[in-house]
Amino acid sequence: VAVAGGPLALATGEFSGSAGLDLAVLCGDGNVYILSNNGSGTFTKGTGFDIDGTANDSMPTSLAAGQLNGTGQDDLVVGFAGSPFKDGGAKVLLVSAGTITAGSALPGTLRSIQDVALADLDGNGKLDIAMTDGKNSLGTNNKVQVYLAAATAGTFSGPTSLTAGSNPRAIAAGDLDGDKKLDLVCIDFGDGLGGYGESRVFLGNGTGAFTLASGSPLRISGGGTQALVLDLQDDNDPDTLRMDVAVLHLTAQKVFRMKRFTQGDFADFLGCPTDQAPSGMAFADLNGDKLPDLLVANRGGHNVMVSLAAPEALAQLYGQGCPGKGAKIPEISAQGAPALPKLGNASFKIGVTNGRAFSAAILLLDTAPADPLPTAPCGFLLKGITYSMVTFTDFQGAALLPIPIPNLSSLKALDLYAQWAIVDNQGGFAGFFSMSNGLRMRLGQ
Repeated sequence: VAVAGGPLALATGEFSGSAGLDLAVLCGDGNVYILSNNGSGTFTKGTGFDIDGTANDSMPTSLAAGQLNGTGQDDLVVGFAGSPFKDGGAKVLLVSAGTITAGSALPGTLRSIQDVALADLDGNGKLDIAMTDGKNSLGTNNKVQVYLAAATAGTFSGPTSLTAGSNPRAIAAGDLDGDKKLDLVCIDFGDGLGGYGESRVFLGNGTGAFTLASGSPLRISGGGTQALVLDLQDDNDPDTLRMDVAVLHLTAQKVFRMKRFTQGDFADFLGCPTDQAPSGMAFADLNGDKLPDLLVANRGGHNVMVSLAAPEALAQLYGQGCPGKGAKIPEISAQGAPALPKLGNASFKIGVTNGRAFSAAILLLDTAPADPLPTAPCGFLLKGITYSMVTFTDFQGAALLPIPIPNLSSLKALDLYAQWAIVDNQGGFAGFFSMSNGLRMRLGQ
């Protein structure tokens, strides 16, 4: 579809009311176009909506789509940087039947909006707005601006300003700490000359208020232009959330994975090289292994790079066990050299300790955890029983079974869940078993 004006941002959504996702295109000349899906893979371009009249000095930067006024169709928020002597800002564009019907500026003195995220930040079922706001010749904000949806559909109150670092560029929302309340992560571009930038995590309280997480700000490579919150390695076990942040870095020409946010910080950083001048990234499971693969658009390289995720071998404890004789609760463990279910690891074993001595010990295995997962002790932690193995505990109540992992590519990314059942006439499970906690295993590299 031909779109004049220099397309620079794209959003998908239900704008026309007909079957199939439609497209919204933001152009450098200040126009936004709706491309309505015809249902056959083709699109009809509507009339452009000019966000800044005839001035053409808005310098639009970002576009986000979501339902803002309760009509069942998606609307748009556009951010723009402004000109050297004119402040930037943001506008809410309401859409009806594939046509942008109204545009209203968000209140406040906004200097240079670089990125926009839509999410329900206060838990009332309505989408709110978070934006990065930098500086221009008229002044410096260096803030994350938060607007909460007001009672009148399509209107917003605010902004509430959160302090960012130098040149905040990217914003993303997600539940980073696992409390079922959305948080924000902000990436500061820095000076863009090869120096450092910063990342900041703002923890949400569920009402639209945020506090800076311990460990923030965290110094990172400068030049970050886009951020996404997601689980890059599918490493959430059944009762623990582990979320990552992917950051696209223009100057480093890499996508950095800020891995496993816990206790206010990230566990480590991994970089995936891109081509020249990377301008956008997205994730999707391209090969059916349940892991998000990376796609990067490289403006300088004139290409799109695809990097397939490599499944990481995991051994994670979850759930609660059930006591037996002497109130002892069996404990499951992964053992071996290494103690991970890596493909080709013939030394891998699953053990149990703290069980009843000289008793039958049954290792139960399945490909899925219990759903829902029991929140109290003495629950069965597997969805079913696909396979079982029997051994006996020693005089200390311990047992160990070898589980050699074949080096077969067909097993890559396979999930297995295990739980021990120890025969114990004082056991709290069915009056005849003590039960261990659970072990989630993923076969991988």
